Amino acid sequence: MTDNSELNDYLAIADSDFLSKNIKIDRNGDKLSLSIIRLFEQYYNVKLPRLYVRFMSQHNGATIENNIFKYGDYTDSVYFSEFGDVISLMESIRYDNEHGCDTYPNLYIPFADDGGEGILFFDYSKDPNTTEPRIVMIIEGNEEFVANSFEDFVKSLSVDRSSIEDQLNQIEKELNLQLPEMYKEFCIEYCTSNFNKMFCYKYYKLEFIFPGKILWSVCDWNKNRFENIIPFASDNDDLFCFDLTKIRNGKIPIVFCNSKSVFNIQVIADSFEEFINMLHESED
Repeated sequence: MTDNSELNDYLAIADSDFLSKNIKIDRNGDKLSLSIIRLFEQYYNVKLPRLYVRFMSQHNGATIENNIFKYGDYTDSVYFSEFGDVISLMESIRYDNEHGCDTYPNLYIPFADDGGEGILFFDYSKDPNTTEPRIVMIIEGNEEFVANSFEDFVKSLSVDRSSIEDQLNQIEKELNLQLPEMYKEFCIEYCTSNFNKMFCYKYYKLEFIFPGKILWSVCDWNKNRFENIIPFASDNDDLFCFDLTKIRNGKIPIVFCNSKSVFNIQVIADSFEEFINMLHESED
């Protein structure tokens, strides 16, 4: 029979897998001690959603790529609050009669905002003992239903297509190149719809780099003497890149290399189209 430690290990792995597939981290936050979260739960007599606890323990204060969500007839952005800010706002709700904080219900726990006046809450008003409270948005005193659970909320997150197009245009402008049209179409589709899919090249599991990070990646890896090599996907330290030194007939070859070495750069495809045809989707 499975004991509690094994069960907790299993849930931790399952939760981490779910979060990594459904949330794409842009800038990571610090890790948060579980003991702080447990003290918060005891003090406010609530049980926070397990997935939220797992996310905050690993990514406290992180910003994410897929930060678009919809509620009612509206589309908005989500910015997860650092846990210290959650505690501060809870104290304001309890004791501060200024700035409208006293208008928020006591059985609501804030966890994020929309970058403006809107705040996202876990709603415990219908069942204070629930471990899966529904998600609501309160903006200027008006409450809107968002999702039935944190899991459903995470599943609903998406990426704004226009922002990906702008990032691709910035890459072309900054690096003075023309990215393959097939790559741009694939990148937009991947980032907005398919980022939770895992593509494989041979035994490598690829994570395609969101275009907003590519310019940063070029600057970072060029410190290791990579020049004219534009990474677009990775498997840990192994990189899949466009090689601008070998362009032929308007096609940019795809090369494979390791970010920690300038040696052993291998051409694996003559074009992005050929490379895509080599991939298969992981069954994991």
